[in-house]
Amino acid sequence: VRSPSPQASARNMLELRTVVAFVCVVWAWADSCQEVPGPKVRVLASEKSVILANGLTCIAVSLDRPRISDLRADFTGKGQYGKSVLSSGGMTLERLDAEDTVLSSADAGSASAKVTISSDNFAEVVINGLRDAAGNSTAMVETWTVSLAAGARSVSFSAHGSLQRDISAKALRHSFAFEPTSIYGLFDRGVVQMKGYSAKHLSSRRLRTDGLAGHYASKDGLARFYALGGSGEDLDTAGNASVAVRRGIHASAGVVLLNSDRGGPSGFSGFQEVLAGNLPEQNMWSNGWAGVSAVQLSKGLSWKVSYEIAPNNFDFPAQGPFGDVATKNIADRDLQAMLTGIYGSPVGQLCTHDNGVVKGQRVGQMATTIARPNYGYENNYNFFDPDNYLSTAAMLFSGDPYLQEQVRTVLERNGAYMNDKGQLPHHFVGVVPTYQALSGETQTGPNVFWVLSCLNYAKLTGNIEWLRGYMPRLRNASAFLFEMIHPEFRLLKSPGSLMIDVFIRNNFATDTNAMAVGFLQDFADAEEAIGNVTGATHLRNVAAMVAEATDAMLWSNGTKDHYVTQLNPDGTSRDFVDYDANLIALAHGIPAAERAKRVLARIDGGRCIHGRATFVSELYYGKHDTTGGNIGDSWCTMGRIGWFDALARKRYGDQATFDNLLLDPLVGDVNRWTWLHERYQCDGRPMQNRTSHYFEYPSVTAMMLHFVRYGIQLGFGSVKVTPFGPKAFAYHVGNIHVDYDAPAGAVRFSVPGEGRREITVEGLAPGKTYNYGAGPGASSWPWLENKCAAGDKGRVIADRDGTVNFVVHVGDARGPCVVDLRLAELEFTV
Repeated sequence: VRSPSPQASARNMLELRTVVAFVCVVWAWADSCQEVPGPKVRVLASEKSVILANGLTCIAVSLDRPRISDLRADFTGKGQYGKSVLSSGGMTLERLDAEDTVLSSADAGSASAKVTISSDNFAEVVINGLRDAAGNSTAMVETWTVSLAAGARSVSFSAHGSLQRDISAKALRHSFAFEPTSIYGLFDRGVVQMKGYSAKHLSSRRLRTDGLAGHYASKDGLARFYALGGSGEDLDTAGNASVAVRRGIHASAGVVLLNSDRGGPSGFSGFQEVLAGNLPEQNMWSNGWAGVSAVQLSKGLSWKVSYEIAPNNFDFPAQGPFGDVATKNIADRDLQAMLTGIYGSPVGQLCTHDNGVVKGQRVGQMATTIARPNYGYENNYNFFDPDNYLSTAAMLFSGDPYLQEQVRTVLERNGAYMNDKGQLPHHFVGVVPTYQALSGETQTGPNVFWVLSCLNYAKLTGNIEWLRGYMPRLRNASAFLFEMIHPEFRLLKSPGSLMIDVFIRNNFATDTNAMAVGFLQDFADAEEAIGNVTGATHLRNVAAMVAEATDAMLWSNGTKDHYVTQLNPDGTSRDFVDYDANLIALAHGIPAAERAKRVLARIDGGRCIHGRATFVSELYYGKHDTTGGNIGDSWCTMGRIGWFDALARKRYGDQATFDNLLLDPLVGDVNRWTWLHERYQCDGRPMQNRTSHYFEYPSVTAMMLHFVRYGIQLGFGSVKVTPFGPKAFAYHVGNIHVDYDAPAGAVRFSVPGEGRREITVEGLAPGKTYNYGAGPGASSWPWLENKCAAGDKGRVIADRDGTVNFVVHVGDARGPCVVDLRLAELEFTV
């Protein structure tokens, strides 16, 4: 539970007033949002429309054609509002009669508006006289209340209405018509997403059109949904417009998500709240209302609904899991790329709602792209080689509990199909598991990256009890890898490539062994977290053994500047100067600093290394070096390699390469295009012949921002705040909150989890003394309302690198703590 948002706080205060001043209402024939730059709330009213705006959000209600006609935003709060997120159809009250005629409030005659509250901090307008049809044809009447607070991104909308006579109708509804093209429904039972619905085949069923729109009807709970993205062709897919909606708790006959590839007055996407009546075919995309029967509805029927509606001029929802995205946050371009990278791509991969993969089943599966309306790599799901390791990590880093639990369902889906050898499925074909890659090879990657994804879930949610209960299955999956360790070589003998399935690699390959080092270290931490200290010690010893053997036996003794591709049992080797394998070795700290410096120099001297993060290898994998002669991945970049590149640069202190060549170009690409292709060419151009709207690069961009640049790293028994570059920032995303100001000597944060954690904060003043504490902390938005009862306090001296370490509670049964760290000479408050 969070403290009240600016909108709620302002409303609560103003509702106490008995006298309302109207000095902030501008009565004019104005209909332009640009007249309200903010940050004060203003109301512009005329006989034809009424507008509320605050610099962040502007909403217009048409009175002569009653509907919400315009909804715009400036995410930066400067009043430079972008394009409307509503199509010309807007948001209306509607009746769909038995003959499929739509009767709309926009065609039923004018309404009236009364400004009931108006101040610099809050405004409220009541719209009266809404109806579904004019004159004697009127059946529905409704009153709307629209309000907006200073500092709020969301407009509050509520409506109450009733039926004036007995009628036969298919539905009484509110209808929203949106301009953004891809819609995402976060239902209680799973995620539904669609972009570009048309009369094409989707798996085994045909998508049919009714009024050029697809309909997804459901009676399942739907607390949140959003739409984002543009309608342009390839490399023109950014819409720079999105809308997010939180539904209030109220009775409903059901909801309908809408999507179309045509746009127009009805929009590219939309939403229908069915107040009473029937529904189209439920829990699958259908032809809509044409075959739905009418029902008898009686006079006196009444309803109440409410929504929080947040427009945005960027392609990500301006609402998070607990309310509006905080106005004080990380750099706008970073926040845009992170949230677009998470909510635009990996969320759309989720096919977790009813019938998401096959009719009649609900399964925890993810595609490789969003639905538009078909998926990339059609009918193949849940790759962990390492595909879903990246997309699930991005969603876990969102701090969004709903998405984190969706990740858990995906993880448990794969875990349920572990075979008797401990091997995880490579992926699913439909709902059937297969244990080989598309290339036909057996990879180590699925076991490695599935286990690591499970550990990520436990770390990011603080759900140690789940980890404890699931550990037997994780141990079985790990044993599949441990059994590959050769007692003489002290290395894993791998049957195939770790994460590039078509590359022929086997025996004692650097990629698998380098990854095993980090894997074993992580698994040791997990064992320690559930009390298995002996097991953790053993695993750390094995990790050190494999690291030592990798550094000694897989190092190129010829050039002495990289690790070779593989060592064979007879002492021969193969070597393509693999960038992925070498960067994985560096990411896990295998080489000493001097050796690592030589590896990076060799990599950075490559012809194509950083067209984008990061190229595959120095030497070309030809037809005889790949499975079936498949050279599709032989001359390209991969986001997965870029991830390990980023970890390596941070470990060995190469911020310039990380900023200028790895992360910042990707931030620019995500913000420019929203959805990205699967791969890039040597020169940094997207490979337009590779899968579009793919998850990998947007996910990796979000991961680099959270984990590397802003350095927010949650462990089983640790929390690290280790920024790589930024000296001062506020980070408020989901349930993770960090205010970091190294020059001022002040850091405070709140993260999920309970119990004591070892805290590490870097970038502080060397040799200075800091007071620390953990306790209830501040309660102002977006910080916590339900807070822990801890009262830890202490003092620590920063080492010569400006790092402090201490142990405090991060939370208890009452809620998370706020951990506070300040220079000793500053006033210390928790």
